[in-house]
Amino acid sequence: MKNYIAFNIKFSKKDKRYFKVFIFNNRKEMHKAVEFTTGVKENSNYACMIGIGNKGQKWIGTLMFYRGYIGAGIVAHECLHAVYHLKDFISMTEEEDCLALEKLIINFWRKYYKYEQEMQVGW
Repeated sequence: MKNYIAFNIKFSKKDKRYFKVFIFNNRKEMHKAVEFTTGVKENSNYACMIGIGNKGQKWIGTLMFYRGYIGAGIVAHECLHAVYHLKDFISMTEEEDCLALEKLIINFWRKYYKYEQEMQVGW
């Protein structure tokens, strides 16, 4: 059985760029994935956003969480990092920043609940 669930989230239907989201069973598994992805051993974070990509790339980053520490605040925090990463590629107004954040958060929770319902208790 996998030790995580994964899905993609986008800023809007028109924008092709997206973030991969991984939600691990526990913090230790998330830290192993962060170290594997970045090469940096980090044991203090509760979630993370790893930005990648260039202007022409569709996949521009990864958001990682773990099941014991998922909530509105931490998701909004990491999604804001994702919006700031998007600003590395395009110029956005304050309102566009807010709309991008709103869409990311909405898409996160829709997909999260869809996948969470499909998983058996205890994964």
